[in-house]
Amino acid sequence: MLQRKQTITRPELPPNHAQSDRRRGVLAGTAARTAIIEMGLDPVVRMNDVEALTGLGASMIYQMMSDATFPKSIPLTPNGRARGWRLSAITEWLAARESQGANRGPIIPGPVKLPRP
Repeated sequence: MLQRKQTITRPELPPNHAQSDRRRGVLAGTAARTAIIEMGLDPVVRMNDVEALTGLGASMIYQMMSDATFPKSIPLTPNGRARGWRLSAITEWLAARESQGANRGPIIPGPVKLPRP
């Protein structure tokens, strides 16, 4: 008689987290995000998480990477197609941007329309 395999669950993650949450990245599931940060780990975040954290689109992130004004991504696979960023690098970049903004005055949300000459 065959016995059913016992599934091994990690105690720090919710036992029934959805496959789609894992595909969306670390920041998709609140419980997973909280558990990873509480463990003191520096997780790798993917593009969709970086976009959500920074409010920037992928094309702007890649442009800023080429201008050396945004942290470089790290390869996750040998061929380099899958790439990600350390969460600490993104949060440090955000903190630096906030300190620069504090020196320049208030940050006005939305596009600024300049008068035509």
